[in-house]
Amino acid sequence: MPVRVFSACMDGLQGMTIQVEVDVSSGLPMFNIVGLADGSVQESKERVRSAIRNIGAKFPLHRKTVNLAPADLRKHGPAYDLPIAVALLAAEKEIPCDAFEKNMFIGELSLTGEIRKVRGILPIVAHAKKEGFEGIFIPAENCDEALLIGGIHIYPYHSLKKLLDDLKENIHTPTQKISKKYLAHTTKTATLAHIKGQYEAKRALEIAATGHHHLLMSGPPGVGKTLLGRALADLLPEMTQEEMLEVTAMYSIKGLLTDEKPIITQRPFREVHQTISQIGLLGGGNEMNPGEMSLAHHGVLFFDEMNEFTTRILESLRQPLETRQLSIQRAHGNATFPANILLVGTMNPCPCGHYGTDQCICSELMIERHRRRISGPLLDRIDLRITLDRVETQTLFSQEKDEEKENHERAIRIQKAREVQSARYQNESFKVNAHVSPERIHDIISIDQKIQKMIESHAERNNISARSCHRILKISRTIADLEGSETIKEIHCLEAFSFKIPDNGSK
Repeated sequence: MPVRVFSACMDGLQGMTIQVEVDVSSGLPMFNIVGLADGSVQESKERVRSAIRNIGAKFPLHRKTVNLAPADLRKHGPAYDLPIAVALLAAEKEIPCDAFEKNMFIGELSLTGEIRKVRGILPIVAHAKKEGFEGIFIPAENCDEALLIGGIHIYPYHSLKKLLDDLKENIHTPTQKISKKYLAHTTKTATLAHIKGQYEAKRALEIAATGHHHLLMSGPPGVGKTLLGRALADLLPEMTQEEMLEVTAMYSIKGLLTDEKPIITQRPFREVHQTISQIGLLGGGNEMNPGEMSLAHHGVLFFDEMNEFTTRILESLRQPLETRQLSIQRAHGNATFPANILLVGTMNPCPCGHYGTDQCICSELMIERHRRRISGPLLDRIDLRITLDRVETQTLFSQEKDEEKENHERAIRIQKAREVQSARYQNESFKVNAHVSPERIHDIISIDQKIQKMIESHAERNNISARSCHRILKISRTIADLEGSETIKEIHCLEAFSFKIPDNGSK
């Protein structure tokens, strides 16, 4: 009679229940795995056979058929080793089948019977809880990660031998271990307090962090564009527990969690290189893993020298920036990943970087081509665009300002403004000014007739699109929140326009 054991796999970000059915029948000693299993799953036959024999258990000698259902879902990876081994042992009457209907099994096996760590435990445990399973048997190395999901029993094991003995005696008990390692925060290295001058850029970073506005900085080499971009993550408020779990799920699927860091507690900062592929940025591949945009979920995605990236990479940012999620369609399946990112980019004003000085060796055609690498539709989605100038040498060595105190005051302003936005949007699906939808913007962000006429005048004079006009309103609302103003004033709109209108050094 076939034995059934429950396991799970990841379909994009969603967990899927997998039924591991094992039938041992008379016939030639064969071991077959069916159910659209890839090469890594087929290799589990050798791992399972060696693991069972090396722990001293009886391995079935007859015809063995393993079915992974549903059969139309492609199966990847070594995580089915443990449920296959348990089902085979149950088929040989080595262990009882009492706990199988209410629990899941997942884990990779070594040839000696050790149970090794696997990817995606956090979303899989969440799925098991949602589906009503009472417990889940997992590798001990995944224990801290799995314990983040409450309301389900966690059974961590280091070896198949120990699991076999406990199942025989029916004495398996859920762990009560509570790890505090994940509560420790990593020290932040790049802060605005370390950057001298560039006060306009710091103001732009403050506005970006408050209202979640995308930012593009243009300027010659060595003015601090990269340092400023990396410091933005320091200004963002602490993540909520729900956000931590969402981000940790991405890293779990990707296999980026470690024993020292089983949960992501700080907002991610992901810096991408010009050589990145579209799959590396957006996600996908044979196993439908998340890309850099999803790994930066609830954090910062940083493009240094943004106009050096390929047009295909840059244009692929447009849809996720609007919807804050990624929908990936491939021949072998579809997946949806979250991508609520804060985009920060930098660029030189010309190929040599010295535009506007005697050192510039670029022709007008070269400069125009350089700037057009970032298309108008993409620029239209970037709220804040600023040009940086070189900092005077005396400013670099000045000690007049208490940068640490100023940075602390800036963080307080941001936190207060964020709280104002949370209260304003408590009944909405969004929580920050930048995410106000076009159909709701006039209901939520109100302005008087004088300011409306001023915006219309500026828009016509500078040929600004309707989308940009909406973004001007959102930036103005953020600036007003930072100032503690309930209404949007003319000075707030003027400052917002200063971040959107291109000048001679930035397209």
